[in-house]
Amino acid sequence: MLSAATVLGTQSIAQAQDAATTPRYQPEMVRALAASLGVSEKAAVDRLDRQDAQQDKLAELRERGISGDGAFFDASGRLTVNAGDQAEAARIEKAGLDARVPARGQAALDRIKAELDRLAAGKTPSGVVAWSVDLPADQVTVKVNNERGAAAKAFLAQAAEHGSAVRIVRGQEKLEAKAAIYPGSKMTFNNTT
Repeated sequence: MLSAATVLGTQSIAQAQDAATTPRYQPEMVRALAASLGVSEKAAVDRLDRQDAQQDKLAELRERGISGDGAFFDASGRLTVNAGDQAEAARIEKAGLDARVPARGQAALDRIKAELDRLAAGKTPSGVVAWSVDLPADQVTVKVNNERGAAAKAFLAQAAEHGSAVRIVRGQEKLEAKAAIYPGSKMTFNNTT
């Protein structure tokens, strides 16, 4: 007759073995990240682990009342959090994350982008390729390949009213529908978690 401890012990070993063989990240994602960064797959997994740990720290900060106004990973994989003021930035940095006090931040940039979305509701002006929030640059970027049409001129004039918050990039190719997802990133839609 088997004791409960023997059965539970066997079950625990089986679960531990299953956990050990299940990868933390999809192998295809790891290979793609390694190739895009020009590093080994181990280095790619290490980077994903570091980024995950940084996101966990940010979640802890939010639980303690630090809301931040957007966050992004820089090219080296460090998480930078937009702080509302210098005191909040100091608390973020004390937790081990990079912080900055931006001129605008995520909320203001999202409002500008939403305004541009409304301007183009129904039909994107011919010649305007795309517009998006560029959080690291603290700007909304508008890409155009032809600004001669009346609709494009009107759209760009409205965008320019936001001054340095909007950057116009000319000479862009027309974009094809694609989705680029940074491997290992937690995904949110409409800035909800």
